[in-house]
Amino acid sequence: MILQTENLEQSFPVSGGRRVQVLNGVSISVNAGETLGVVGESGSGKTTLGRAVMRLSEPTGGRVFFEGRDVTHANSAHLRRILRRRAAMVFQNPSTSLNPFLKLVDALTEPLAVHRIGSRSERRQQAYDMLERVGLDRAQAERYPQELSGGQRQRVGVARALMLNPALVVADEPTASLDVSVQAQVVNLFQDLQRDLGLAYLFISHDLALVSHLSHRIAVMYLGRVVEIGPAAEVFDRPKHPYTVVLSSMRRPAGEQLTPGGDPPSLLSPPTGCAFHPRCPIARPVCSTTAPELTALAETKGHEVACHFPGDLELSGGLETAVAPPPPIPLEAVR
Repeated sequence: MILQTENLEQSFPVSGGRRVQVLNGVSISVNAGETLGVVGESGSGKTTLGRAVMRLSEPTGGRVFFEGRDVTHANSAHLRRILRRRAAMVFQNPSTSLNPFLKLVDALTEPLAVHRIGSRSERRQQAYDMLERVGLDRAQAERYPQELSGGQRQRVGVARALMLNPALVVADEPTASLDVSVQAQVVNLFQDLQRDLGLAYLFISHDLALVSHLSHRIAVMYLGRVVEIGPAAEVFDRPKHPYTVVLSSMRRPAGEQLTPGGDPPSLLSPPTGCAFHPRCPIARPVCSTTAPELTALAETKGHEVACHFPGDLELSGGLETAVAPPPPIPLEAVR
């Protein structure tokens, strides 16, 4: 196993001496050569999860294991020797993740220089080779990031992440700022690299359809918790949590997409019980008082759902079907 978290928590201080809880007991795992997609709307905690497992922030609870070693509170020397050599991150915005004052060759060789790998000429040769691997011409190595298109810059970001031959790549919304045609190119690049190099991905996105195309398994997050996790085909085609049903509908024509009622709750004052219950069309009294635990479904191996009534909301012919009694909160079609 490449990555594992156990009841991971992450909170941050806010004004008034309070703390906001962004991750609340998240447990996930990623195996060698596997892609775990993490999906959820803004504020769900998915980016914080990616930063926490990379130890760009120190978790306030739970544990993070990388290749079997506990790195939750590892010091900088330990992180540099283990995590920084074997894991890398691709950020959302390629325009800000690359130093505008460094030529591409210098940006790519920097990780090798920091870890004292190879001579200067060997590092440059590795940079040229990596540019070609991600579909760029080695002649572009002497250019600056602002001389490239958005898709080219993201390819450079991927190349930089691969310079140390990592086992795990955390990709945080790597296609969100790109045009649709360029998104497809970058997605294909990720798939080709995984096939050729055996990489494991933690792929973070708000787009369930994109994640299902890339992933072996999917974890759906809502307000800092994993509410559903399982094989990609099961989560995408046969979602059991009402929130996942809503996300799954986004692949349908505009008139058949579904949105939950109300606004997302604030992290400063999260709801009691199930965090989704104020917006859920099948919520019942128990949902507002008791938070459901992730529970394995008997019919599908590896499929877990945190819902008191899993599967009671289904999509049928483009419209929602409540198997339970009439919903107290309507699920409105986007028109």
